[in-house]
Amino acid sequence: MESNELSLEAMPPLVITKGGEATKPCLVSVIIPSLGNKEMLQQCVDSINSHTNLANIDISKLLAILGDQAPNSQALQSIHEIIVVNQGVDYDYKGVAKNIVLDKNIGYGPACNLGAKAANGIFLSFINDDMLWTEDTYYKLLEYYIKREGEYEGGRDYTLGLISPKLRDHRFGMTTLWFLDQLGQGHPKEASDWPSDLYTAKAGEYVPIFFIRKDVFSKIGGFDPQFSPFNYEDVDLNYSLKKAGYKVGTLLTTSVEHKGGATILTLAFQKALDIGSIVSSNRAKLRLKWGTFFV
Repeated sequence: MESNELSLEAMPPLVITKGGEATKPCLVSVIIPSLGNKEMLQQCVDSINSHTNLANIDISKLLAILGDQAPNSQALQSIHEIIVVNQGVDYDYKGVAKNIVLDKNIGYGPACNLGAKAANGIFLSFINDDMLWTEDTYYKLLEYYIKREGEYEGGRDYTLGLISPKLRDHRFGMTTLWFLDQLGQGHPKEASDWPSDLYTAKAGEYVPIFFIRKDVFSKIGGFDPQFSPFNYEDVDLNYSLKKAGYKVGTLLTTSVEHKGGATILTLAFQKALDIGSIVSSNRAKLRLKWGTFFV
């Protein structure tokens, strides 16, 4: 599989870190880029902390499945950490392990890359600040890795790169994944006759960037910064994973709430951005990079 490790040289200047230092190993690093939605983001953080209870998960079994990429159970200090990347906003959030403050907006993908460099989790979870947890989603995602033990030699499936829960989007209702049409426009997709657990994305289909092993994210080079400030960086990462031989898919047994578009609208109002031009430009970049939308 191809390797293009994340580089420290890509980190922006004038980074201020506040809050507790997230220096101890954990299972999941939750990375949330934010543009100033203080109340919304605090609700997001509170919902994660109140719905993340992994007391019943077999940690030793999970670490055995993950192999060399995992610390031993004695070194594991916590289940999850939350890292907020504030872009142009200096604000402290309760329940956050690390608060990274930037002096300007560097875009969604680069902000996620920066959070990944500061993360100590075996898994990375990139989410928007307009998401809310209504159930223990991380438990179910981690449990799925345990469930797969024994299905592969050595109990390890190294080809599973990215999984996402279903999204209950306020604009589109329940969505399982997305697909691109021949014009490169994204559309939500939902069906009732799919498998009971994981749906693996087919050609032209992609899932939101939600839950991925840190070693896999690093190997493919993270998010491509050319898609800043937003749009199509998630499609590009899906395609990069598929090209490198990894599977992407949706775990159908869990979901999260997504207010959908709230972050982009905030950015548009704050900066008077032409969202249509940004979307068109990044769509053209995606076509130039991949040549086809059916990877």
